[in-house]
Amino acid sequence: TLGVISKVCMKVHTKPTTCDVAVLSCPDFSSVMKLKERVEVGLGGLVSALEIMDRRVLELVRERTSTSVPWELGSPYYVLVETMGFDPENDGRLLESFFEDCFSSGIATDGIVAQDSKQRSQIWGARESCGPAVNSANRSWKYDLSAPLSHWASLTDSVQNKIGEKGSCVIWGHLGDRNIHLNIVSDLDEDLGELIEV
Repeated sequence: TLGVISKVCMKVHTKPTTCDVAVLSCPDFSSVMKLKERVEVGLGGLVSALEIMDRRVLELVRERTSTSVPWELGSPYYVLVETMGFDPENDGRLLESFFEDCFSSGIATDGIVAQDSKQRSQIWGARESCGPAVNSANRSWKYDLSAPLSHWASLTDSVQNKIGEKGSCVIWGHLGDRNIHLNIVSDLDEDLGELIEV
């Protein structure tokens, strides 16, 4: 059967006038979960992206791609927060208050905020290079799991314990919608999938 479209209704949104990109360092995965909750409460409708990268995948980005990571890798987890809005003064206040809350509560130990479009591109470049960095390994295994966030730390630790020094287990992806990628990378020819999937 053929359908004929007789009418189309489109809603066009006004382009935001502000855009801020920041990266926060988290000391453990429970802090990542708390940060996600505070983002939803403190920044609400301003958030346009919420991404997670662990230190191991960012080390791969530095080692295996030409992309720079414009912050120190001293923490196990990093959360990228992008906000967009229409009120520069108020949006800036909300972001500043959010940062102060994260630091004072200890769920973030460090952070950077892009000062211009070039720095925003550098931060996003690190995030977008996670996939190519994983693909550059001799062998890689990729999983998108639907486990609750509270299980991710123990899950990655379990996988890393299984593969030992034969490879590295990394996580990165969309924290906002819980679409997080668990990848295993190795420069060996051995099939580590047999270790992981038992």
